[in-house]
Amino acid sequence: MINVGFIGAGNMGSAIMKGIVSSDMSKEISLFAYDKFEAALDKARAMGVTGTAAAADVVKQCKYVFFAIKPQQLDEVRDEVANDVTADTVIVSILAGVTDEYYARRTVPGAKVVLVMPNTPFLLGYGLAVVGMYYVIGTPHDMRFLCIFPIEGSRSYVLICYAVTTGLLVSLGEMLLGTLTEKISGVVWWNYTWIPLHVTKYTSVPTSIGFAHFHGSVL
Repeated sequence: MINVGFIGAGNMGSAIMKGIVSSDMSKEISLFAYDKFEAALDKARAMGVTGTAAAADVVKQCKYVFFAIKPQQLDEVRDEVANDVTADTVIVSILAGVTDEYYARRTVPGAKVVLVMPNTPFLLGYGLAVVGMYYVIGTPHDMRFLCIFPIEGSRSYVLICYAVTTGLLVSLGEMLLGTLTEKISGVVWWNYTWIPLHVTKYTSVPTSIGFAHFHGSVL
């Protein structure tokens, strides 16, 4: 049997575990998990996953370890498991913005790290948003409301109007999509409460500004 562990048994971690349990891979894989929230761990146990008392226990028992936690929790967890990571441990990280060099510097040199982003529907949604906003407000070089009514003025004025409008549309879109998803499926698709200047858990000023800049550069 191959031991596969999860540090973090929340929405993303449990979804991956559920996929493994419901597939033929379950015959060859034993799952272990740790989560600081007992309720999340109980849900994992209900799927046949072995719960552990500490994150380090997962690393000690498993060759493949998924890091399925929030980015702000990484430093704490890393300190707990660093001494148990070996050259044979394969770390699978689903944390956005965390590089393989980060894990290597803080665990063992040459650590085996796989970086994945299992959030294709989320990225697809943003791709569709770029197309949608093009039809609503045009491009930074030719801003038109509903692609019909031009926004006129100096270049700086138009760019400011475009950036502000894009940021507002992103914020409203994130709140609408996140809220509807949670209401319909009970899944919290993403949570920005750890980001400064967040507005509800589904949007924040930094992410809206970042996406507005991305949208402008694409178009």
